[in-house]
Amino acid sequence: MSVMPPVPALNPPVAAAFDWRRRSLAAGLHFLLTAALLSLVLWLFVSRWYPSGYRELAGGWVLLGIVLSVDLCLGPLMTWAVFDVRKPRQALVRDMAVVAFMQAAALIYGLSVAAESRPVALVFAVDRFTLVPANGLRSEELPFASPAMRAISWRGPVLRATRESAPGEVLDSVSLAAQGYDLAQRPTYWQDYAPSRSLARARPLEKGKPRRPTRTPARS
Repeated sequence: MSVMPPVPALNPPVAAAFDWRRRSLAAGLHFLLTAALLSLVLWLFVSRWYPSGYRELAGGWVLLGIVLSVDLCLGPLMTWAVFDVRKPRQALVRDMAVVAFMQAAALIYGLSVAAESRPVALVFAVDRFTLVPANGLRSEELPFASPAMRAISWRGPVLRATRESAPGEVLDSVSLAAQGYDLAQRPTYWQDYAPSRSLARARPLEKGKPRRPTRTPARS
């Protein structure tokens, strides 16, 4: 008894075409959710960590631009690349979880860098003002500073001044200055700015005019 071979299907199944529409919708939704989250980050930067007048001095705009651009592009682009309804549901959920994890890791890293670089104090030392970031002060001195100077600001820089070095502190100050720690970066030297308002070296603004008059251009 002979066995007939199986008859091949007249219309073999064809793989589904590349679904541009669903990929674009998923990436667009991811973009909108990311933009909503980053609006909170923008508020945090502008109103808390880098207030007006200090964003340019402390490089806040550069950090903000990097954080916003990386997260706005990273998540949606990866979603567009991996989102495919032809995948098994479990594989699709796994891929999207990996995308969310990578985007969250990038955002957390960017925020940590911005938090460490935020300006915390505007300190008058000797004859100039110094803008001190959180990662620029000598943090190991905080427990030994006066109680009012131990808290580090999270809402923009606070105005401070420095006291004079005691006779027994001069050599230590010189040694730390050689290591890159100015008096303005040492919380044990901080004090309120009010006692330093009447500065011996302060001069009226008119005294800051150039000594030489403006030169007239030479005639040809």
